[in-house]
Amino acid sequence: MRQFKTAVLLAIAIALCVTAGLRADNWPQIGGPTRDCISAETGLIQEWPEGGPKVLWTVEVGKGYAGPVVYDGEVYLLDRVTGKQDILRCLSLETGEELWRHTWDAKGAVPHPGSRAQALVEEKYVFAAGPKGDLYCVDRKTHKPLWHKNVLDEYNGKLPKYGFNQTPLAYKDTLILTVFGKDAGVVALDKETGKEVWASQPFEDLKYAPYASPLLVTINGEEQVLAATFNEIASLDPDTGKFLWHHTAGWHCKRMIVTPTYLGDGRILRTGGYQAGTEMLRVEKKDDGTFETSTLWKTDSCNCQIHQPLPYQGHLYILGNSNRANAGLMCFDMAGSLKWKTGRSPNFGRGGMILADGRIFAVDATTGKLHLIKPDPEDYQNLGNKTYLERAARPWAPLALSEGKLIIRDWHQMKCLDIRAQ
Repeated sequence: MRQFKTAVLLAIAIALCVTAGLRADNWPQIGGPTRDCISAETGLIQEWPEGGPKVLWTVEVGKGYAGPVVYDGEVYLLDRVTGKQDILRCLSLETGEELWRHTWDAKGAVPHPGSRAQALVEEKYVFAAGPKGDLYCVDRKTHKPLWHKNVLDEYNGKLPKYGFNQTPLAYKDTLILTVFGKDAGVVALDKETGKEVWASQPFEDLKYAPYASPLLVTINGEEQVLAATFNEIASLDPDTGKFLWHHTAGWHCKRMIVTPTYLGDGRILRTGGYQAGTEMLRVEKKDDGTFETSTLWKTDSCNCQIHQPLPYQGHLYILGNSNRANAGLMCFDMAGSLKWKTGRSPNFGRGGMILADGRIFAVDATTGKLHLIKPDPEDYQNLGNKTYLERAARPWAPLALSEGKLIIRDWHQMKCLDIRAQ
């Protein structure tokens, strides 16, 4: 009997240790919990398993580039019927079964048709912005819309060439968006009602509307919202909408897609395609309470068009691909020195990537393969890869990770892969 009890206790202890080895997080918005495409989950594969990660489920999706987000075991995807309708879909993370959906008419097309932005999910609400500027708040329990407004119409904004593409930023009881309109540059809306809380002054130059989502950072102990446009990064007080500082320094990116990356100590990395290059700036608070900015370094060799750079152990891993650039995956140190690049072998194209448990999971959009990469400043280390998506179906969307399940998609299908270590 004593031996039996000992065996039971040992089994429980082992089970607890195994469970403790896996930390699981939600992925509730663009870029995950902190909008940087970095997950704190552990217990994930460190080497490429034989045959590659198992596909847990596959569902059909419409054309588009919107990535999935995950909250409490539910996957949310903003889908679209091209030229006609937006569809907010909720699926089971465990099985891929669709649990519910909310649709709204949004007629008209944009170049590169289909869905665009990731939703923002919280305990009570789901917030989703369609490519025509329609912002919806949907109750997670009843699945009913609570409010809706077209932010482009409301603030005299021009529809961007490739559609409105933003994930709202949650701050206290508000949602913050860059509307880039003639009547306001950035706005904060009440979560429960959609009513305006504040609206900033418009940006001075309204030539090209941005696609980058706003980011909340803390600099010198002061919370700030960063909004990136085609020619500047601006900082605003998240409680009032007052501009705190602007940084231009000759920057120009006519399709600003990548959200700035905050690296701590006042350092901000911005990068863009269309020959914009990559720049690191520093923000410092002066004795009079105002902020000043300076450029630490800039390179024209890295043109990251769509996805977030990944900082890891004092280095930056960036996809240096754009319309006229094919540098592949690049590694820089924090001083801006290039350590290596993959070029065309592999190139990764416009595929997305995330960092989790000391590994990079990256989709190569030129092949449809998922790659497992060990980040190493000395050399590129690919641990394995397998084709899961269709190369011709533009697998450009951001990835999502929750509970050891990696979700990837192309124009036709969305797949959930098991990347938990065995």
